[in-house]
Amino acid sequence: MLVPRSAEWGLLQRQLGTTAEGRDVQTALLVGEGGVGKSHLTFQLTQRARQEGHYAIVGRADEFDSGAPYAVFRDALSQVTGPPLSPQAAHALKRARAAIDVPVSAVDAKGPTARLEEVMLAFAELLKLLSAEGSVLLALEDMHCADPASVTLYGLLSRQLRGVPMLIVLTLRPGHPERTGDLLPFVQRLEAENRASVIELGALHSRQIAHLIASELKAVPSQHLTTFVTERSGGNPLFAKELIAQLINDEALDLGTDPVTLKVTEPDQSQHAAQLLGRFFSAGGTEVQVGKALSIFARFPLTQLDILQRLTGLDSDQVTSTFDSLVAKKLLMKSSDGGYRFVHPIMKQTLYNAIGDAERRGMHAAAAEMLVQRRHTGVDVDIFDLATHICSSISERDPDAAAVALEAADAAWSRSPLVAAGWLHRAAGLLPEDSDERIAILIREAEGLILSGRSAAAADLMEELVHTLPPERRTTEFVRLASRALFDTMRLTEAIEVLESAHPEPDETFGIHARLANMLSHAGRSGDAEKHYVAAMNSSDVPVDISRTVAVIHLLSFASATGRSDDVSALRATLQTHFQAYPPTIRAELKPTITQYAASGPAGLAAAEDDFAEVRRLREGIVGVSSGGFAEVSEVMIAWLRGRWSEALAAAQTTTGMLETFGTQRPLRVIRAITTLILTDRGELDEAVAVCEKLRGSSTFLDPLEVVARARIARLRGDLETAQEMLRSYCEFGARARRYTFLSFVAHELVDILLETNPTQAAVVAKQNFELLRPVSWSLLDVYSLRALGAAAGDVQAAHSAALIAQREGLLFEHAKCLLVLAELGADAQTNLAGAFEGFDAVGATPWRQRAASAKNTSDAARHIGSQPTVNLTPSERNIARLVSEGMSNKQVAAALHYSAKTVEVYLSRIYTKTGHAGRYELIRAVYQGSLVLEESQN
Repeated sequence: MLVPRSAEWGLLQRQLGTTAEGRDVQTALLVGEGGVGKSHLTFQLTQRARQEGHYAIVGRADEFDSGAPYAVFRDALSQVTGPPLSPQAAHALKRARAAIDVPVSAVDAKGPTARLEEVMLAFAELLKLLSAEGSVLLALEDMHCADPASVTLYGLLSRQLRGVPMLIVLTLRPGHPERTGDLLPFVQRLEAENRASVIELGALHSRQIAHLIASELKAVPSQHLTTFVTERSGGNPLFAKELIAQLINDEALDLGTDPVTLKVTEPDQSQHAAQLLGRFFSAGGTEVQVGKALSIFARFPLTQLDILQRLTGLDSDQVTSTFDSLVAKKLLMKSSDGGYRFVHPIMKQTLYNAIGDAERRGMHAAAAEMLVQRRHTGVDVDIFDLATHICSSISERDPDAAAVALEAADAAWSRSPLVAAGWLHRAAGLLPEDSDERIAILIREAEGLILSGRSAAAADLMEELVHTLPPERRTTEFVRLASRALFDTMRLTEAIEVLESAHPEPDETFGIHARLANMLSHAGRSGDAEKHYVAAMNSSDVPVDISRTVAVIHLLSFASATGRSDDVSALRATLQTHFQAYPPTIRAELKPTITQYAASGPAGLAAAEDDFAEVRRLREGIVGVSSGGFAEVSEVMIAWLRGRWSEALAAAQTTTGMLETFGTQRPLRVIRAITTLILTDRGELDEAVAVCEKLRGSSTFLDPLEVVARARIARLRGDLETAQEMLRSYCEFGARARRYTFLSFVAHELVDILLETNPTQAAVVAKQNFELLRPVSWSLLDVYSLRALGAAAGDVQAAHSAALIAQREGLLFEHAKCLLVLAELGADAQTNLAGAFEGFDAVGATPWRQRAASAKNTSDAARHIGSQPTVNLTPSERNIARLVSEGMSNKQVAAALHYSAKTVEVYLSRIYTKTGHAGRYELIRAVYQGSLVLEESQN
């Protein structure tokens, strides 16, 4: 193993060693640009696995495979090496290959879900049988090119296989968020569970390049040579090695000196492409010519050597001998489907980029022409190859070319809606602008984008079509898709306009009414929303299908926001019935919606946690974001309300990148708002401001959590006027729209500000909010409204009721705040302060903990000062005790005094022993009551 990657190599060897211990499936994800050594490390590890008697299964993804499901696993099944297979394992291998190699017609008949389950079971059986005979290494390379089915299958294997001693090694290039936006966060979640390692391979620095040069030359390089290679290679090991070889061939090195130096100050500055081509391909021969021609193909079958002849102008013997030479040099390798491909993707891309634009188009055109001729004679031609060559060879609108792209889209639809959307986009671009067929294709493209979680792209496309199509030409299906895409990206006004322009058939009115009820409510048009809600709820029973289930979810959203507890229960029961009609993969996308509404609505947090437990089970192994981002919001919101703030922040950090990638704005903004609120309550103000800055921008949506987050930052910046205006505006909007979700939370934030500036007005707002919500049965709102009433109006009974509800519902932070209000009102102050301090300390709410610690700094302290004996503490102990009494955490005390946190803990142990206090709160209470006087030491 080369010295520059010795650390990474050691980590991989340790992970391989753990598989022999019988642990569950482990993943090692190697992330880095092309040429940084991912494939080399993987190759070395597979070699080591084989030497140690393990099974090694190796597959590589290819960008041209994105339309073929399970392509990387199909490739892997052709390369199973290791000990001889038992008869059972050999039979399982055949079954796994058969499950993957299902004809397209059979896939359409079964459906993608049934096929996924079949492939998963077959592959799991194979791996279990292999692991019974020895450990297994499964290496899947170039996962940035993998098709969605392969990524999903990896996710299922990594999460659902138990007790299988197996290491899965993935290699991934960054910079492909449209393909890999989901995979990296998924593996990072596994890493948090100690089931994976993410190994980032960056460019080598100068010292590592020096080691690499030394290993190649068997001599020490000079600083000048090291700098030259580092700069010219960009720290890429592959380019560095080829540059060193080129310098040797050009006799540009003085190998007789120690250290080895360059003979000239500035050698010829070859570009990366020239380095690669000059190193691997014979100069002046036919290899580069044939290599360029091969680079326009994903796989090259030997049956198409005549196409290679035409592209290169070489005769049959020259093409054959050159092709064989490239195979012998290990530049080409045979794939599982019998075709040949380049061993290293960088080589293929370098050759393709070396072709001029006009020449490249001509080569694609020639290949397309010959493939069409073969097809006309009845020869089976891969539709994706044909469509690629045709679409890459034309620059003008061509209906015949569009038809081929459409054929490719049809072939990809059931396997990958995202790939199909790409082909649909190409097809639409080849048709006349005003063509009805083009509009129908674009609508279908939008559906593919929505199904793939690309909300922003779908919304942009549908918004363009809305301006193109007059209302009379909009079908109900178009209206449904357009309103969903626009709503998901917070274009509320446009979504409502599209829905109101619909002319549905009688059996389609239910869905339109349901969607309008929810969206009009978001817009504050409560009267119109109510009419549509009543119309939808009065509709007769409707058949169960996805569109109608989504409509019921809109009704649940409206009922939850407006506090209709009975309707919420009925609609949840209806949805549970609907869900039973769908396979697990569909339920996994739909179930999170009712989870979020339960967390923030009348159903309650306990119901939300039950829902989310099922969501976790349904989504186990699914790598991507959930439809609408509901699962991600639910996870963060539940952890936040339960007081598990570190868990909430970790989940938020994991999901925001994915949501940003796919333009899913609504859940992204809610998660950022919750993150801001947690950070401010923890006293991490700079971080809170940074997150809140990303909430800027106008929106027709008024989300209460976002309003509170932005108002709180304004308040912390001293802009109380802006903060009050934002909160008052939402309170008026929420009351007018009858949207009660977190309305009390907004009102309580306003009351907190008014208590500082206008206590009389604070009491008025608290009472108005309490009266507004009196008819609504909703525990979370009760906690907020009753606590605000207690704080502003001095109502001890209201504060006590809020504390009881918060405790019953398991709202740790809210319960601590209620206890603080009770203490400040003089109700059993010492007991309630102790409970508040412990609650704030448990969630990490530093400012609130400090507020609880100083709450007793009143006349009680003055009355007791001097009446108790002084404890003889050292100056250091005295300083620490004083800072702790001010509410600082150990970490903050350590930073203030330039100690380590461990040193502070040691000092506190001594202080507790000397003072006779059992813990932190007792120490703080003693200081403020005056029973502990922190005077100067007499020594």
